[in-house]
Amino acid sequence: MASKILILTRHAKARERDFVTKDIERPIRAKGVHQALSIGLQLKGLGIVPDIVISSPSLRTLETARYINSQLSKPCEIAIEDELYDAFKHQIIDSIHMLNPKNNIVLYALHNPSITELVYDLDRSEERISHLRCGETIIVELGHDWKDFNIAQDYPMKHLKP
Repeated sequence: MASKILILTRHAKARERDFVTKDIERPIRAKGVHQALSIGLQLKGLGIVPDIVISSPSLRTLETARYINSQLSKPCEIAIEDELYDAFKHQIIDSIHMLNPKNNIVLYALHNPSITELVYDLDRSEERISHLRCGETIIVELGHDWKDFNIAQDYPMKHLKP
């Protein structure tokens, strides 16, 4: 069985909140498009091709996922998990545990604060990531089974910035 790679991406820069647009409907800005395209190109350059992209249902995470996916050498399915909008860290972990074992590389497009909380718990470096900015992406090399993912374990990680 192949090793698993978990990719955690905070959505790209979104339009500011206003009194008209619901939070879940906020699109990404031009800067966000460039951020997402950059992450897609970096993943392509690293030879990383997700088997599936999982996104929160918000427009900004979906757009981020689509722009990243458009740059990959082999675009993949984008699945929406409604529970990931306004999710807590433990809900993301539960989702990871439920991943299909056939998928070896999975990219999640998510929101703060939960994605930063998860990354903070995983990061063992001296310059621990305390705030994941828009578009920033963490690549985590796991063991052989999604259900064994555990934030107490030390995993090799790579930080991509758009």
